[in-house]
Amino acid sequence: MSRRIFITSKASQDIDLAFAYIAQNNNEVALHFFDAARKTIAQLAMTPGKGSIFEIDNP
Repeated sequence: MSRRIFITSKASQDIDLAFAYIAQNNNEVALHFFDAARKTIAQLAMTPGKGSIFEIDNP
């Protein structure tokens, strides 16, 4: 059973910024990173018990 995954605007922005940073030196690697991020999110949707929550203190 697949769960819905909600990607926050901050998470989406972080992925986009990482992509842009990597693409400055290697566009192919940046595309690989983006694809890997999408696959990871899809895996989390398929196996919701996988992984753990990582709490971040917001300053």
